[in-house]
Amino acid sequence: MQEFKMLENLCTFEGVLGAFLIDKNGEILAKFCNEELDFAYVIKIIQCCEKSGKEIGEALVGSPLRQSYVEFSDSSLTFDTLKNGNVLALLAMSGANIGRIRHEVRKTRKELEQVMS
Repeated sequence: MQEFKMLENLCTFEGVLGAFLIDKNGEILAKFCNEELDFAYVIKIIQCCEKSGKEIGEALVGSPLRQSYVEFSDSSLTFDTLKNGNVLALLAMSGANIGRIRHEVRKTRKELEQVMS
């Protein structure tokens, strides 16, 4: 599965804990993790953040959400909404190179959209 390999590649960057591909209904299509994670909890966070981001984007600027970044005390979550409504998300530990992670998520988003179309 090519999507799994793309997620595995994202997890090679220092500080990345896990990469997830989630469909618009909240089901995990593919995942790769460097650590033991509570997937249900991570998915719930992603869904809440995406929903809030979409609502804010549409209300304030009238355009859809493309990428979002949320920082917690010991980790961060970066996710992109794909053309088909699926979500590509990365969970990273505090201190990870967020600029690099966001760049790689955007690059992988384009690759995933091509593979999944």
